Formats: sequence, C-alpha cells, structure tokens
Amino acid sequence: MHPEGSLMERFSSFVEGSSGVRKAIDELKPDLVLCGHVHEARGIEEMIGSTKVVNVATKERIIEV
Repeated sequence: MHPEGSLMERFSSFVEGSSGVRKAIDELKPDLVLCGHVHEARGIEEMIGSTKVVNVATKERIIEV
C-alpha cells in the first residue's frame, strides 16, 4: 500500500494512500519503502523526508540499498 500524501496517491481516484504507512515513515524514517498497489503508478520513486518510496507494481527493477 502506498503512503498517504504521496505522489502515487494521485494516480488513483479509488485507492487512497495509507495513513498507517505514512505514520510509520514519519516516525521510523526507514531508508526504503516498497509498495505496489496502484499499478498506474508503477516505477514511480519519490522521497518522503529521508525515505525513498518506490512503487514496484508490475515493473521489474533492481534497487541498490
């Protein structure tokens, strides 16, 4: 599930972003979050604070960590 307030949220009018995922990002500040629920947002990468958020959906990719 993508985080609330993310760029990915704008690609779907019926799948809202998760406030729980956003809260976890804001509080835990992980280096990387992978999501993939919204297929129209596949491949999108964005930063939320210091966290890289990647929608992997149906697009294969290699992510260096």
